[in-house]
Amino acid sequence: DAVPDVIDVMDEYFLSKDEWDYLVELGVGERNDDAVMKKIPTAVKTAFTRKYNSSDHPVAFHKATLFGTKAKAIAAGPAPDVEDAYDVEDESLAVEADDNDDEENEDISKDKLIKESKPKKATGKAPAKGKPKAQR
Repeated sequence: DAVPDVIDVMDEYFLSKDEWDYLVELGVGERNDDAVMKKIPTAVKTAFTRKYNSSDHPVAFHKATLFGTKAKAIAAGPAPDVEDAYDVEDESLAVEADDNDDEENEDISKDKLIKESKPKKATGKAPAKGKPKAQR
């Protein structure tokens, strides 16, 4: 008897059958998924699934291309400048921080993670290619 009411509530909140299943799985304690599903008779679950699958349900959002119209383009204009978001006081702090970063990055000899590679030594002869010639 309550199946149409449950489907109406789900449609009101734009919930799909899968999302209903996810909500039941999230139950804790007395409302865990096993306890909730055992309380609902199998006949009611079957009736709910059949009724839900046989009707159309609203979707929370749509793409304009689904309805045969083109999506409206956002008005093109100059991109906002990030520097406009800073106050004058913030700019002086940002410049000081940049200066400190540059000084720290210049001296890499103290960096433990950077190692100077050693030049490879050249070996004497290159190995001969091909098969050795047979002597008679």
